[in-house]
Amino acid sequence: GAENYKWIEGTQSQSDEITQLIEKDNTIFIVEGTDVNRCKGRASYKVKMQAAPVLTITGKTEICEGDNVQLSVSGVGAKTFEWGDPHSAAAFKAGTKMIDKPKHDTIYYVSGTSMYGCKTTESVPVIVNSVPSST
Repeated sequence: GAENYKWIEGTQSQSDEITQLIEKDNTIFIVEGTDVNRCKGRASYKVKMQAAPVLTITGKTEICEGDNVQLSVSGVGAKTFEWGDPHSAAAFKAGTKMIDKPKHDTIYYVSGTSMYGCKTTESVPVIVNSVPSST
């Protein structure tokens, strides 16, 4: 194995390991390694980017107090869906539909994950209107 590494293209790291944000598809990384005898070798690796899913949430977003809210999600490129608040420790619910009976205005979050592990999260606010009293 090599004793020293130098990245020729793709990054400026002098380490054998890199972590970097990839900004364009088909980025090619080329690394040059030098062993103790000063023999050099090169290797390249092409990184293909996968698109994140695009989610669409549908359903009634304004309800009366005591009514159920029914939301559905569809997604281009999404294989699985999970409803829940990413900022909360509450359990997530899998599936394309969310049925709930909120007592107050609530924001619902849904994440879609592609077959490559790319994840997108969208949200929709639901307004809960008070029922007028009849006196």
